This record gives sequence, structure tokens and C-alpha cells, in this order.
Amino acid sequence: MKKSIIIFCTIVLGVLPLSAQSVIVNELQAANVDMFVDPSYNYGTWVELYNTTDNYIVLNGWYVSDDPNNLTKHKITGGINAKGFKVLWFDHYDAEYAPTQIDDKLDYDGGCIYISNNKGELICSQPYPEAISRTSYARTTDGGDAWGITSQPTPGKSNATSTFATERVEAPVVSMDGGLFRSSVTFNVTIPEGTILRYTTDGTAPTENSGTVSSTGQFTVSSTKVFRFRLFKEGYLPSRVVTRSYIITTQEYNMPVVSVVTDPVNLYDDYMGIMPQGVNGKPGNGYDTPCNWNMDWERPANFEYFTTEGEM
Repeated sequence: MKKSIIIFCTIVLGVLPLSAQSVIVNELQAANVDMFVDPSYNYGTWVELYNTTDNYIVLNGWYVSDDPNNLTKHKITGGINAKGFKVLWFDHYDAEYAPTQIDDKLDYDGGCIYISNNKGELICSQPYPEAISRTSYARTTDGGDAWGITSQPTPGKSNATSTFATERVEAPVVSMDGGLFRSSVTFNVTIPEGTILRYTTDGTAPTENSGTVSSTGQFTVSSTKVFRFRLFKEGYLPSRVVTRSYIITTQEYNMPVVSVVTDPVNLYDDYMGIMPQGVNGKPGNGYDTPCNWNMDWERPANFEYFTTEGEM
């Protein structure tokens, strides 16, 4: 009679870190504005973790906090691959999106992030400076000691493709404020030496790869148009975006007028626009089918206020 031998074995799918430097903060963005959409379909702030080891690390029961006196403030779940990345999204917390989002906010004025293991023991802490809009604070090499500011954030990916700078180009100077005009207007945007002026008229923010380049900075407007200007310079962070609305009209207004400008995607896109029925909404307000306009979404916009005298 043959005998059977049964062998039991345990396969370890994850290991806890062996040192305080096994998981570190690799990048964070406290002023996303309009660059990356989080799981709640909002532009949220985020922190990227990096696994410095050659082993998968289980993060279930770990914690993230911004308070050194309360290291177990928010639980983390999931895991992180060897030499891999994990993004923790902040802002816009809702139980529906937990645990992909943290019920807290990054501080625009700067702060510190603390990561602790499932025993509440501190694994790493990372201070960060005051934010610059549309940039991230990142290690110049994944897992390295040097940090810098980049206008090319890479949440969940290597920082190897990013360029870093210590100074930011000053905002474009526009010779004429936006407003209400009876006839065509001509204005100038200063282009400092060594910079490139890009502009859009569709509500989007100019980037290094989008918008029209102006070599003269001279503009004439004969019908209502909205401009968004931004300056770029090699070795510098791009300037902030400057928006101007030139409304050509013969209409008389006895009350102030406002111009609200945003990327059309934020309004009309089926995926994340706040106006259409769309595909990422929920039922409510008399509709049994999902509607985007029922969502608790926030969208960035530029707001210009014009007085009855026409002043911006």
C-alpha cells in the first residue's frame, strides 16, 4: 500500500520593513490646482511613498499623519511593490473613496508628513516647504537625499524624467486690465529676455507643451475674448497663470459683471464636467440615473470682477 506524504508550506507575500528607511516619502504636491485628478474626480493634494527595498511591503494597518503627537491619525491600506510607488490622496474625503483618500489636507504653507507602521512606530518623517502652484516637492533621484521643486510632477512614477529649478519666472505683466469695452482694444504683454510667452483663448492653462507662442506680446481684440498668459524660461519654474477677459459689448450694465474662466473639461466633459449628465455622477434631484451635477466636486476657476465703472 502506497503512503502519501502531505507537505504544508507557508508562502510569505509581504514583509514588514527591517529599517526605518525602507519606506520613505518621495514626492508631494500641496498645490495641485488643475494637474491631477484624484479617485473622487477632484484635483486633490497627494503624497507619494517609495519602497527602497527589494521586497513587497504590506501597508495594511500603517498610518499617515501630520501631527507628531498623533502618529496613528489615519490608517493606510494595501501594499507597495519592491522599488515601487504608492500615492496617498488627500482632500475631498468621502467614505465612498476610502481607503484611497486620506481624511486630511496638506498645508499650503508647509508642514511635515509622518509615516508609521502597524505598531505605531515611526518609519519616516518628511518636512515640506510652502507650496508653489502647479509644482511638486520631490527627491531629485528616487530614494535619494536631495530634494527640489519641479513643474513636472510624477505621482506614482519615477522622478527621473523631471527637471528641477530653484527660481520661478515672474508673472506676465499685461498693459491693460480686462473689462467691458465699446470697441476693439490693443494691449501688450511684456516678454522679458530669455523667456517664452504662451497664451490660450479656450480657458485652459498654458503649459510647456500647449498654448500659442507670441514673439511680440502685441494683441488686438475686436470681439469678446479671454486670454490666459504664462511665461517659461529654461532652468526656471514657469510663472503663474494670468487671466484677462476683454468683453466687447454695447450693452449697458447697471450692476457689476463677473467673468469666471476655467478649462472646458471642468464644465462639459462626460468624465468630470459638472454640467452634463455624464458618466461619473450619482442619482438625485429628480433623476434616477447618475448625473455629474449631483457630485460634490470642486473645480478651479479664475474670477474677475468688473465694477459698473468698468474697473477690474
